[in-house]
Order: sequence, then C-alpha cells, then structure tokens
Amino acid sequence: MKDCRTESEYTNYVTTIAQDFLENPRVSAKIIPCPKDEDTMQQIIGQAVNSVKPFRTAKANGKEYRRRI
Repeated sequence: MKDCRTESEYTNYVTTIAQDFLENPRVSAKIIPCPKDEDTMQQIIGQAVNSVKPFRTAKANGKEYRRRI
C-alpha cells in the first residue's frame, strides 16, 4: 500500500489483491450478491464488529480461531 499515492492507484491495488485471493485454488470464498442500502451495510458491519455469526470464527490449517470479546 505504501506505493499507492492516489485513489486510482489504491483502487487498482485493492482490485488486484482481491482478484488474486479469489483466484487462489485453496480459497473457497465467493462473492455473493447482497443489498447495498445503508441499513443492510450497518447490520453487516455491526455483526462483524460484535463477532456475531458468521463473523465469529476463522479456520486455518485445520484449526479454529474464536474471537474473544
């Protein structure tokens, strides 16, 4: 990110790393459609911040990591 000096450079950077992530055969993540109205976005952010399902755990290398509040 230190090489991003403009909004356009940052946008290109984020797009590239997101695409690399999604194209990785070891990653099973998918982008799914969802409403983008303010109420929905606030609910998603609130769930992530408060570790409400599905933001509660992360799994890596067969281990499960639980966020502690």
